[in-house]
Amino acid sequence: KSRGMDVWCETEALNGGGDAVQAAGQHEAARSCLTEALTLADRIGYRYEQARAHQGLATTCAATGHQDQAHQHWRHAQDIYTDLGVPEAGHMDAHRLGGLGSIPVTPERA
Repeated sequence: KSRGMDVWCETEALNGGGDAVQAAGQHEAARSCLTEALTLADRIGYRYEQARAHQGLATTCAATGHQDQAHQHWRHAQDIYTDLGVPEAGHMDAHRLGGLGSIPVTPERA
């Protein structure tokens, strides 16, 4: 297995781990996993996992009272999902953001 594929798998695993510990209420552990996932995804240009990391970080930030950061991550995730044309663009999981609500897709994002 090449190192490049290892990094892709590691990015996916970090996002999954971040989601799991976030669901267990371990916000700092989630932030750590998701930040590392975002760093790796940025480095290798893995846009879908960038969006997943931003979405997870939005949830973590909202859960810890950092609403401005949550909105920034939310917008990054939505923009990337929209650019990729994946279903996640149309149905971001707003209720997981602890009351942040959804950010509508504007025509320039559609």
